[in-house]
Amino acid sequence: MFAFIFTKDSGEAEDAVQEIFVHLWEKRRELKLHGSLKSYLLKSVQNYCIDGIRRCKVREQFAGEIDMQSLYVNDTEDYILYTDLLNQIDRLLAQMPDGVAETFRMNRFDGMKYQEIAQQLNVSLRTVESRISKALRILHQQLIINL
Repeated sequence: MFAFIFTKDSGEAEDAVQEIFVHLWEKRRELKLHGSLKSYLLKSVQNYCIDGIRRCKVREQFAGEIDMQSLYVNDTEDYILYTDLLNQIDRLLAQMPDGVAETFRMNRFDGMKYQEIAQQLNVSLRTVESRISKALRILHQQLIINL
């Protein structure tokens, strides 16, 4: 209920709490609490939700800027370069694991938000973030090599 105050979405709120508990479990040996566990959990949920809101605002801001900058092809050379880049991206996506490529396509080509992808694929928000991060890392590495 506390996470819902920030997210206004029960699914996102559940994901936030789940991520906090997973993080707590993974760091249980290293974690040294100087206060109550309840206070730690509430502050962790609050911080996680606020970070999520910030990430969404940044994504929306850049998505708006990209929409405003239409990709017009002014000459043949630009068109060839653009087409070549799309072909390279398609080739690299075909080599990625299905879940990674599908998640990336849903976000970058279909314009779906992370939460929508998570719901449609029935995975956690963290899994979506991880898959897109992996796809971007692979694309970055491979496209830099081919320059």
